[in-house]
Amino acid sequence: MKRSLATSLSAHGALLLAVLVGLPNPDKFKVEPQEAVQVDISNIGDVTKIKATTQEEIKKPEKPAAQKTEITKQVKPAPNVAEEEILAAKPKEPEPEPEKIEDKLKATTVIKGISAFLKPCFQITT
Repeated sequence: MKRSLATSLSAHGALLLAVLVGLPNPDKFKVEPQEAVQVDISNIGDVTKIKATTQEEIKKPEKPAAQKTEITKQVKPAPNVAEEEILAAKPKEPEPEPEKIEDKLKATTVIKGISAFLKPCFQITT
């Protein structure tokens, strides 16, 4: 207990001494007060009283009169220009006929025959 108290007191003392010696002089960083700017505060009532006491008449802007418009006339529908229809897309071409299943079966049997013939030639023996 005595060791920890002595260590704490010496550490705090060293820290206090370092702060007092190491920190710069605070007089260098003093801020001088600035000049005060004078501001006049006026009431809105003072301004409106001046306007109320003027001798001249304030002219109001005249509103422009509404213009009369003509009644819209009935419009006849436009005649059809072209009677025939024009298609935007090309007409579809007929689909090609699918291959017959018999031809496919013949091809697969030929491939099976060839593979059966070549199988003994490529057998790997270990």
